[in-house]
Amino acid sequence: MTISIRPFNKDSPTDLIAFQTITNQWIEPYLEDIDKKILADPYGVIVGEFGGYLFVGEETTGDSPPSIVGVVGLAKVSSDVYEMVKLGVAQTAQGKGVGKKLAMHTIEKARELNAKKLELESHSSLKAAVKIYESLGFVHIGSNTHYVTANMKMELCL
Repeated sequence: MTISIRPFNKDSPTDLIAFQTITNQWIEPYLEDIDKKILADPYGVIVGEFGGYLFVGEETTGDSPPSIVGVVGLAKVSSDVYEMVKLGVAQTAQGKGVGKKLAMHTIEKARELNAKKLELESHSSLKAAVKIYESLGFVHIGSNTHYVTANMKMELCL
């Protein structure tokens, strides 16, 4: 099994469906209006409105064609601050390092963009995600978030 990260293809129905399906697996209990907007048009919102980037993680096994097993967005907050958004991994690929690889790719992209800080907002019940963030150096900076359903904010100084 090989995991590779590539940009989200805005013209691919497969990328859109994968983003929606994977994100819905974890976000449903926390769904807010902004989430509905992003799910309807992830490229238009994260790239178009937020000036960011979208990535997909693909799994390749043997001679089988690659399948999308993870997604993540990078939204611009200011000239030197970005936010990691909508990191999700398909249930069938959880525990295989996909989330960490997507997060690491997002961190590297933020560095390429000369960001000084990468932020994220999450919920403490998403224990596997929080563990990944902490292992990559993110620190907890409080509970004041933009999302009603998020109860924690973290940042990584780059």
